[in-house]
Amino acid sequence: MPSIRPTAAPFALAVLAATSVAASAAGVSGNGLEVTTSTYLAGRLEIVGTTAAAGTRVQIQGTNAVRTSNAKRTFRFSLDFHPASCSVTLVTLRGPLVVPIDACGAQGARGSRGAIGPAGPRGNAGPQGPVGAAGVQGPQGPQGPQGEAGEAGATGPDGPTGPDGPTGPTGPAGPAGTFPAKIMRVSVSAAGTVRSGTAGVTALRVNTGSYLVEFPVGIDACGYAAAATDRLGFPYVVTATPPSFPGFGDDPNAILVSTYLAQTAKSGSRVAIPLVDAAFNLLVVCAP
Repeated sequence: MPSIRPTAAPFALAVLAATSVAASAAGVSGNGLEVTTSTYLAGRLEIVGTTAAAGTRVQIQGTNAVRTSNAKRTFRFSLDFHPASCSVTLVTLRGPLVVPIDACGAQGARGSRGAIGPAGPRGNAGPQGPVGAAGVQGPQGPQGPQGEAGEAGATGPDGPTGPDGPTGPTGPAGPAGTFPAKIMRVSVSAAGTVRSGTAGVTALRVNTGSYLVEFPVGIDACGYAAAATDRLGFPYVVTATPPSFPGFGDDPNAILVSTYLAQTAKSGSRVAIPLVDAAFNLLVVCAP
């Protein structure tokens, strides 16, 4: 359909068209319309007329061109419209009116296409469109070469101490060591238990006032001495000898300690009485 572009030219052009165009479609009327001018002026279709009543809506059939008559009942069309029939149909609520167009010739053949004109200036960039949906992830690429090692970072703070682990298995026994002590001592209670002294020394009460003291090394070539503590103000007589009773006489690591309670006879001399249990200290000195 041919393009239609209404114009806003002053109504005075209609009057000029009606008086200056000799061959016009003046006097066409019907259905409340009277057309005084229907012709082409400077290539534009000019239609001027009146309606039976002011405010009447007039439309060119088959187009969107619409006019409403003014208070003087006048309406006017001025548009780029070239119907092949050289006539238009005006329509109102009262009905249509076919209006012939003066100075209208038959439409000629279409001319050849002209040359393409030069490109116009580039317009401003439009707003950025929305982000599209994420595409499907591609396959993983090959591993790149290893980069250079970075600088060592600062040492972090010590972490908390972890819980104790389980106890490991007992290791094998080490080789027998040498006894470094050259002086050995032991303190034994009246019951025959070791109260203190050199490591490895043991004691055994074998009878009343008789104690067998066992050392971790041979002492048959060492010197020794024993002394007991005071009991109720009475001194003791203590002897230390190699074992002399069955079962102990061949032990080179043992000493037999005997404790007696010493008393003074009527003659003033000290005499020994039967053995009694008493605590004692024993000192053994061995040559290096």
